[in-house]
Amino acid sequence: MKNFFLIAALLITGAFYASAQSADDIISKHVTAIGGRDKIKAINTMKMTGIFDVGGGVQIPFVNYFARPGKMKIEATFQGMTQQIAVDGNSGWQINPFMGSKDPEPMNGDELKMMKQQADFEGHLVDYKDKGYTAEFLGQEDFEGTQVNKVSLSNKDGEQTTYYLDAESNLLLKESQKIKMADNEIQTETVYGDYKTDGGMMLPHSIESKTPGQEGSQKITISTVEVNVPVDNAMFVMPPKSAPDTTK
Repeated sequence: MKNFFLIAALLITGAFYASAQSADDIISKHVTAIGGRDKIKAINTMKMTGIFDVGGGVQIPFVNYFARPGKMKIEATFQGMTQQIAVDGNSGWQINPFMGSKDPEPMNGDELKMMKQQADFEGHLVDYKDKGYTAEFLGQEDFEGTQVNKVSLSNKDGEQTTYYLDAESNLLLKESQKIKMADNEIQTETVYGDYKTDGGMMLPHSIESKTPGQEGSQKITISTVEVNVPVDNAMFVMPPKSAPDTTK
């Protein structure tokens, strides 16, 4: 009988601990784990280099530039051609020679929305309230042998992202996101790993994304990260289109 009461007490204590945690508590621990707010906010620019593995043996080298507030540019080179994707915090554009275009084209609304989210290099959990999100703690579960805390962020558009945070290290292991694109709702899953400290901030150097129900995945392997490097703001501005050839 003593053993029964001991086990019951442990279960009750564990249940109380899980319910006593709040989304704010867990997010605060996560922000501390990746370096703390002061160190994160001290990073104003960032340059990443790595490889984008799209499957089928195709690997594309890329360089990714970030600058506050909300600026990002990706340059990906394959077979002598370079795709450029950029957002300046308000608008976005791209040059995609793989689609036969050498001129910059503005992004549509859905593309811009996705890229603006990607431009937030510190992650949406940092200062999530200021970014227009509400948070909810969804409890704990096992993720590939690791106990994780599940926290969801939702915005006014009804979009939701669920974060799977290691219950011990408080690092992000996985996120599941639902995004509205036109009349469709797209769901993606991203798994993070190989964390390293860059400029005082813990960042994943392995990022693998997939769409549930579809085969294959895309993996990003980051080789170098440089913080507070000089970044020319002009690189985020859409360049003019090529002048028409009047010699023909």
